[in-house]
Amino acid sequence: MNEPVETLNPTSVPVTLEQRLLELTGPLPAEDVVHALVPLMRAVAALHSAGRVAALGSEDVVDTGDGRLVLVVPEGVEPCLNEAKLRQMQPHSGSALRIVGEYRVTTDSDTGTRVEDLRAASSDADDELLKPAYQVGYRCWEYAIGHHDELTDVFSIGLILASLVCDLDFNDEADVTRFSAHRTNPFVFNRSLHPVIASLIGEMTALNRHERASDLAVLADRLQHYREQPAGFDVERVLAEATGVPGRRVAVLSHLRDRLFDLSRRNRLIHFRPSQGNVNFTVASVPVVMRLDAIRPEQLCTWNSAFARDVLSGRQVSLAKWLRFEDQPYLSSAFDRILQEAQRDRAEYGYSHLRLVVAFLHWHNLKDAPHERITSPLLWLPVEFARKKGVRDQYLLRCADTEAEFNPVLRHYLRQIYDIQLPETVDLTQTSIETIHADLVAQIQRSEPGVNLALTDKPAIRLVHQKAVQRLRNFQRRRGR
Repeated sequence: MNEPVETLNPTSVPVTLEQRLLELTGPLPAEDVVHALVPLMRAVAALHSAGRVAALGSEDVVDTGDGRLVLVVPEGVEPCLNEAKLRQMQPHSGSALRIVGEYRVTTDSDTGTRVEDLRAASSDADDELLKPAYQVGYRCWEYAIGHHDELTDVFSIGLILASLVCDLDFNDEADVTRFSAHRTNPFVFNRSLHPVIASLIGEMTALNRHERASDLAVLADRLQHYREQPAGFDVERVLAEATGVPGRRVAVLSHLRDRLFDLSRRNRLIHFRPSQGNVNFTVASVPVVMRLDAIRPEQLCTWNSAFARDVLSGRQVSLAKWLRFEDQPYLSSAFDRILQEAQRDRAEYGYSHLRLVVAFLHWHNLKDAPHERITSPLLWLPVEFARKKGVRDQYLLRCADTEAEFNPVLRHYLRQIYDIQLPETVDLTQTSIETIHADLVAQIQRSEPGVNLALTDKPAIRLVHQKAVQRLRNFQRRRGR
């Protein structure tokens, strides 16, 4: 079914594309681009179906006054073909070698080194086009050899799309050169550009006709429904501000790490649930008594007690000193199960991923589910766990490093939702839990003073065994950390 084609309204005062671009003070938002460009793309696609092409110069496309771009000549023009010259300038090569750019480097003792992008034609060059290059104006290089078909229309509309979302004027030679240098990475011009729209620009403005998108109707559908399409890896956005080889490597690996995070309810690093893979030291240290006032706080296994000093000392801590094995008969079997898993991981991966969680964060996602309370591990210490056989077996815990890790999944999630920035690690001998709490409160109240974060007197301490931690540690090893 053919959709209605937009035409000029005789009662409105049209504004040419060139004038419309001069009025822009920055990149046009994606929804405005869809509103402006999709009718034009569908109109040109209808011409292609009828065997005709469109006149798409900066004076041949106008804004009708409602933000939509339409053709001055809606009936189009006849195609103009020069196949012989086209094959001469750009033969279809079956070689695996692909040239992605050409540059000329000129070194002068007075002016220094000058780098020229040969993919952008200079206005000072000869009139004869010697190779495919980006021209000044909203026209394809094929026009210079007398060839105008459907693919040249796709190229011209791709330039219009790039102008709107990247705030570029292709009547300016400097903007043509900038676009030629960063065509595959338009995020340099617009950091908030949607990856699907960036991909469309790359496909539509390829100098090589064999790599250029050909079906304008399909391109119009992709632009109109850009939000419903997968964004992909989005490596161009990641590399937009990275400098140097080390910076680019870190940027890509950090992005890959973030893509590994599962933010669904299945991930227990966000939605923590007690299971057989963890033991609550605080609960296990509470004795069975008749009177609650008989329990001495200093005997409980909490981080604001002597237990923290024992753990951070670096010596082996006998858990019999702190946990009530006589009152909690499940502890021995739970520890044996955790110890067996740790030994299996050490044999298979070369290290154990046991963690002692010293602080939990009980919070709410105020944007998506404000009434749901989420419990997430906030801060943990890598620990070693062992069993010493005897008349009564002893379970020994040792923390070799006082540097605690913030839950990487929670760090990523809080940064994504609330822009709360947490460091990767913190030394618990230098920084207290109270200091960490004060920093979190300051970041929360910076944007919303009405939200508070309370610090409980006795945060629970758990020994956890998480498979997700293993995947993150594998990734960090590949980074060489």
